[in-house]
Amino acid sequence: MSVVKQTVLFLAIFALGSSQYADADSYAVTLDKELGGAPRTGRLILFVINKQGWRWDRRDPIEGPFYEEPQPIASMAVTDMKPGDRIVFPDDAISTPVPLDQLHGPIRVQAFLDTDQRTRSHAEGPGNLYSKTKSVTVSDQNEDQIDLILDQVIEKSPPRALPNVRYVEFNSKLLSAHAGFPTEHRAAIVLPMGYDHEENASHEWGVVYVIPGFGGRLEGAHRRSRQQSRASTHLPVVYVLLDPDAPLGHHGFVDSQANGPRATALVEEFIPYLQDTFRITKNPSGHLLTGHSSGGWATLWLQLNHPDVFGGTWSTSPDPIDFSAFGMVDLYEDKNMFRDEAGNARPVYRTGPDTVAMTIKQETDMEWALDPNGGSGQQWDTWESMFSPLDPRTGKPQPLFEQSSGNINRAVVQAWAAFDITRLIDQQWNQLRPIVLQKVHLICGDEDSFYLERAVRRFAEMVDTKTEEAVGGGYVILLEGADHGQAAGQSAPRIRSEMYRHLEEANLLPNHSSTSNP
Repeated sequence: MSVVKQTVLFLAIFALGSSQYADADSYAVTLDKELGGAPRTGRLILFVINKQGWRWDRRDPIEGPFYEEPQPIASMAVTDMKPGDRIVFPDDAISTPVPLDQLHGPIRVQAFLDTDQRTRSHAEGPGNLYSKTKSVTVSDQNEDQIDLILDQVIEKSPPRALPNVRYVEFNSKLLSAHAGFPTEHRAAIVLPMGYDHEENASHEWGVVYVIPGFGGRLEGAHRRSRQQSRASTHLPVVYVLLDPDAPLGHHGFVDSQANGPRATALVEEFIPYLQDTFRITKNPSGHLLTGHSSGGWATLWLQLNHPDVFGGTWSTSPDPIDFSAFGMVDLYEDKNMFRDEAGNARPVYRTGPDTVAMTIKQETDMEWALDPNGGSGQQWDTWESMFSPLDPRTGKPQPLFEQSSGNINRAVVQAWAAFDITRLIDQQWNQLRPIVLQKVHLICGDEDSFYLERAVRRFAEMVDTKTEEAVGGGYVILLEGADHGQAAGQSAPRIRSEMYRHLEEANLLPNHSSTSNP
């Protein structure tokens, strides 16, 4: 089924669903005439929160979707919206989980106009517009009229100034050529204690490349800065916090048809520049990787595909590294993304071992409501931008499954298989064996919030079938009782200590430094 046909079917379903309501609600959005400027084109989004309490009330601006509990979202495409224009959401607007007419009770609602094409998040894109939140009570039996005014502008704010942090934007010729507009590598550089000391003036430092998880950018610079300023948590290296943000989502530092040569540009352009600018060693043993969640997957991918560049990775709770355990789905065998063979809804996020907070259908419905063309910038659209080939008709990543039915596209799965890390290692074991056994350090909670331990366990089982005894310093650890976030926190001291010993054995520590062994 084509994307166009899916959209028609989706709208038709909602139109039928809302026909039983005699009174149509009116959700109208006006572009403040005082803003001036050229007409705007983009995606007009309504976020609705129907929950009460401080945890929900403090969200302003609202940035959905919501993992704690899915909330209503609606959107529509707008073209050339001029200051003073008023747009009313149609009755058949794309909306989840129900048409806007069926909302009932007290709600908080906010509108966004996402016009920025170079940033993943509607709440971060410079020039995007949004309204103030409005608290109203709506009824599914009466006609409600809600008016919102787009009068707030998202501006690019300068990063937080810190004494031992440098922010870098470096134009990439490779990425710019792919995108058709200037595209930069971005990073926050956190310098170690003693970096500017005269006795270390000629020292070439080890480096730890940090890749944030989904939605993360350079916010971690402040925490790393504090760590590097304390003897108890200091590691005598240059930390490089890489920005994985791309218009379609977390690009994962993988070369893809949609995002361009992200891995190649990193190792061929950005890393050489950083080496020369910040006195970073050119010895691959001194180039270490660490990342969590989506960053955990990316660091594993980079280590395996560029072993001549990186000396080891410490990856925690990675996105699925075995596509036969893609969360709760076996992409190779299962037919439907939303339901198992018994008809049960497949979960995607849990807040406890037996407490499902969100299903795959709920999550992907929210992404669909944000942008039915795959441009939500959210998790599933991100994976499609990383792994899917482009549709020659639309120029967009081919969807892994039909949103209307959940049926999995077998041809797309075949393309995704090239990025299955467990399968890659299994097929290229002779070549990758020393890298896996010596350079891969993998940690995950055995009660991961996104069921990621299932893929990690299968990865470990595959490696175990190929090795009769422990060889090298690599490992796979499942932390008992730890969820997605706890795994990162519990493993941080161990990772820092092991990195220190690695650099010490490679003779890459400075001779004169006010550091202590962490």
